[in-house]
Amino acid sequence: MRIDGMAARNEGTIEGTIDGATCPAGACEVVICGQRVWLMAQRCAYWCAGATLILGDLHLGKLESIAACGAPMPIGLLEAELARLVHACELVRPRRVLVIGDFLHARVGATDMVCDAFAIARAKMGASVEVVPGNHDRALHAVAQRCGVRVLGNVVEEGAFVFTHDATGITGGMVGAKVGAKVAGMEMAQRERVVWSGHVHPAVVLRRRGDRMKLPAFVVGEREVLMPAFSSFTSGVAVETKGKRVFAVGERVVALG
Repeated sequence: MRIDGMAARNEGTIEGTIDGATCPAGACEVVICGQRVWLMAQRCAYWCAGATLILGDLHLGKLESIAACGAPMPIGLLEAELARLVHACELVRPRRVLVIGDFLHARVGATDMVCDAFAIARAKMGASVEVVPGNHDRALHAVAQRCGVRVLGNVVEEGAFVFTHDATGITGGMVGAKVGAKVAGMEMAQRERVVWSGHVHPAVVLRRRGDRMKLPAFVVGEREVLMPAFSSFTSGVAVETKGKRVFAVGERVVALG
């Protein structure tokens, strides 16, 4: 298979152990700013040193939001999405789950049923859940307690990493060489870091002998990590990948190069 002239390769996938923890089957180990990270087939990433499972664009309540407008929606997707998140936690046993934006989809979809379903799933995760707000999270503070999540600021700095929902909100575009912008009143240290973001829902198109398949993707640049949407009920968008590492997400994570 090829993507924009790049051949798919499997040698980027490493399954083994790090500090006694086992890299899940189908995950791909990468080193980002000196930190070991597992890119997982569940559309999330595990930061080993931070014991943190990172995901973006959960879009909780999206089906309910669309159904409220009268459109027929498939049954069981919410349960399947939450089961995938719980399974990811079972694989890596994080201390924390960090959602980098769009935890919710819309206020109308943040029903008691949806919030209670997430709270039940959160209890099964065995980890705290923290949320960096995204552009869809207007009702987040109203439901945070019921869902059992802690709301953070729009930009969160932790060691070599910065977490935000939309990296274009940081001066310098998609995080060029240095992060030193004033975002939401926060002065960020003038030092090189890697910025993790979601929002874009990156995807890649694989082609082979007339066949075409679009898959969600992790896009890893020198100073940025663009996360795939965790929600499977989202459309993916092709993004600029020149000079970046691209990892397609299917039944396993595959490095493209």
